[in-house]
Amino acid sequence: MKSVITELQTKWGELEKGFKGWVFKQPWPVQTAVVTATNATVGAVYGVLLGTLLNNFVPIETRWKAARGMAVMRGTGEGMIFAMRRIRGGKDDTKARAVAGFTSGFMFKMIKNKPSPSLSEAITTGLFLALCHGLIHK
Repeated sequence: MKSVITELQTKWGELEKGFKGWVFKQPWPVQTAVVTATNATVGAVYGVLLGTLLNNFVPIETRWKAARGMAVMRGTGEGMIFAMRRIRGGKDDTKARAVAGFTSGFMFKMIKNKPSPSLSEAITTGLFLALCHGLIHK
């Protein structure tokens, strides 16, 4: 059993290394799109799990709404951090994190309030998350 797990870990590591190698050979806009899509997928999985747990205790929203919200927040946040690093020559600083926080909060609120999103709520949420991301980074 242990050898099967070790073999799976080795294969997964090789697959991940090959994927990352391919991604970093692409132009930076393609890299940003791949990072965004990958993190949105991870966020969706987290959202389904979170939605399932929340549904067991407090039936506030469906797991699919939670998945959509988490996918948007994680995808836009990580994609923006990646893009800001590339644009700013590899710098990962408080400004980049604040921009990513604003973007993820803004997009989350715009998606959350479909079909009639509130621009003022989206800006307020974006500013709050920009402040949080900036403070956490320091």
